[in-house]
Amino acid sequence: MMTTGDTKLSAAGATRKAAILGELDTAMKWRNRRRSAGRAGSVLVPAVLLAASVYWMSMPARVGVPNGAAPPVASAEFPRVEIVKTGSLAMVQTIDDSELQSILAAAGKPSGLIRTGGRLILAADLEAQPGPESRDEEPEAEANG
Repeated sequence: MMTTGDTKLSAAGATRKAAILGELDTAMKWRNRRRSAGRAGSVLVPAVLLAASVYWMSMPARVGVPNGAAPPVASAEFPRVEIVKTGSLAMVQTIDDSELQSILAAAGKPSGLIRTGGRLILAADLEAQPGPESRDEEPEAEANG
């Protein structure tokens, strides 16, 4: 029978009490250590994951690169077109119909000019267009049919 306060314990009771207090002290120390480790882990693990992800994202991408040396790639040269805007029309040369025909004849192009409805059509442009016969036959067939 154990009592507290002024009651004296027997030698066996005092020994048992000391053993229980020793076990309790050891259990409390381990409990505090586990709590401290849990707190440290809850701070350190996200910090390490954040640092690793920042390091991984800062690395250059290696898309389709074999482990060996890369084969040489032929570089293609493209013609460069430069558009120059001027404030005046001083560089534009105006020519009349006879000069246009002589320039086209010298270049080996058909040099006919057709004026119709206030428009100027070059004979070279007419070669690529379909003839008016194919367009006129269909409406007539529908009107006569």
